[in-house]
Amino acid sequence: RKGTPTLQAMLANALANSQWVQADSIKVIEKTAVPVINLTTQPLSTSSLGVKLDVTFEGPEHRGVASTQLVQDLICEFPPLKSIVLILRTLLFEKRLDNAYTGGLTCFGLVLLVARYLQHVNQKSLTDDPMHPPSPSCGALLSGFLSFFGSNFDPHTQGISIDAGAHSRSGK
Repeated sequence: RKGTPTLQAMLANALANSQWVQADSIKVIEKTAVPVINLTTQPLSTSSLGVKLDVTFEGPEHRGVASTQLVQDLICEFPPLKSIVLILRTLLFEKRLDNAYTGGLTCFGLVLLVARYLQHVNQKSLTDDPMHPPSPSCGALLSGFLSFFGSNFDPHTQGISIDAGAHSRSGK
């Protein structure tokens, strides 16, 4: 019915009246495959920042549970993944590139990029010396990631797949 608020709008209104939410941070994005409410919590102390949250609703296009399981599996498979992603998320946040709705990169997208790079490093180390693969430091992995995606990767001609274990070139 016209004029009837959506579930997202009603929840956003209720959240705006909650003490733990920064009311001016609430943004409802309904015209997407998975509607979302973006918000930021109140800081826990004067020296901390609030936590950014996305609230989504279950539906046929929602893949949140499966995505969460994939991220947990990737963290188990690649222990440095979590640290590298946290460092990169901080850099993206500082440059205001952490929001897909404003042209930034989602955390899930970043996890996939880092996981793909770590797959590449593991494959390379196994082909170099399968009996004694090196274990690069987190700093070396971060540096290698930035070098690879900053200098070698061309998003116009290449794609990423963690299933295939390789980046692929398009015919364009």
